[in-house]
Amino acid sequence: MLEWFLRATCMLDRFRSSPAGPYLDGFAVAMRELGYCSRIGASYIGHAVHLSVWAETAGLSITALHEGAMDAFEAHLSKCRCPGQRVSRHTYAGARARKFFDYLRTSGVVPTPVRQVAATPELVAWFCEWMRRHRSVTDQTLRVYRRMALELVARLGDDPSRYNAGALRAAVRDVQRVGFRRGARLRRARDRDRSVHGPNERARAVPGRMA
Repeated sequence: MLEWFLRATCMLDRFRSSPAGPYLDGFAVAMRELGYCSRIGASYIGHAVHLSVWAETAGLSITALHEGAMDAFEAHLSKCRCPGQRVSRHTYAGARARKFFDYLRTSGVVPTPVRQVAATPELVAWFCEWMRRHRSVTDQTLRVYRRMALELVARLGDDPSRYNAGALRAAVRDVQRVGFRRGARLRRARDRDRSVHGPNERARAVPGRMA
């Protein structure tokens, strides 16, 4: 399948001999199934190879990649001097390398971190139950309230007798600022994803394994 995206024998040999080589055919199959054209698919594959070469230089194997490594790779791009790479070509490198990283995760090559579910503080659990019983709040709305209550308790502690008006106001303002920043990051990520896929691919819904 790799040959569908790459026609030059020299490039095929170079890519297959890279640390990413054993995983490129499967990655190519996934992109072909999603309908990527040969030009865009070849770009994704090239950035996957770049990631693997950088990781090897940094002392990381493909199977040892993690979120911190991906952040370091993206930081490296602005000063990249890797063989065969030009800074002018790195506009989409971070996002497209992450697609390869996501593929490795869904394929089981790179482990997906297990999220630790923290126990709900007693005060937040009581608040949610009270809202459900006495205000008939829906589960969807309650999830929003619960998240805000958790953030407030994280700042104020779980002893309401220690709360005061000033501390509450400060905590609420802090939670709002965090929410605004989170929303801004999500908007930037959405816009970046749209710019990566280009005008002919924006309308295509990408399945979870490549999201």
